[in-house]
Amino acid sequence: MITFLLTLTELYYWIVLIYCILSFFPDLKNQYTEMIGQLVEPVLEPIRKFLFSNFKGMPIDFSPLVLILGLHLAEGM
Repeated sequence: MITFLLTLTELYYWIVLIYCILSFFPDLKNQYTEMIGQLVEPVLEPIRKFLFSNFKGMPIDFSPLVLILGLHLAEGM
């Protein structure tokens, strides 16, 4: 069971990383990028709201970085 959860955590890490890389290419919109966005955005949105409400005027979206750090912390537990 633990191995399965660790594998899911690592898989989600790679999905988030791919989502971040794809965000640099907005012209690459297709069904696969939309699917990745549907997997990642529901988790990023609360992090993004928290960061932007507490750190106003922040020009860079650090929510993927916070999510990746959180995944690594969860994986280490």
